[in-house]
Amino acid sequence: GVVHRVVESAHRAVIDVESFGRGFLVMSVTPHKYWRIAVDGRSVPAVVTNIGYQGIAVAPGRHRVVMEYRNEIAEAGMWISAIVAIALLATILIRRPHAEPTAS
Repeated sequence: GVVHRVVESAHRAVIDVESFGRGFLVMSVTPHKYWRIAVDGRSVPAVVTNIGYQGIAVAPGRHRVVMEYRNEIAEAGMWISAIVAIALLATILIRRPHAEPTAS
């Protein structure tokens, strides 16, 4: 098979591959339950490969493989923190004492 293109960030990788027969794509990413892998938009299970990597079966043809690290608990915590921060800021702005004019 051939890897045509790889675009990576900290939590996501997009890999365009072409397989000339039934193949197995090994990704040098430590297996973890929060990694989600999709081939052409369809979720596929990862297979732990050589302990420190994970891989997926690839059918013949061209495919787009997308790996995303999605921790729903961390995402929920981020949203809760953002809402609390906005509420605190709003409280500070609403309760802010207005300066009284000084006598001349």
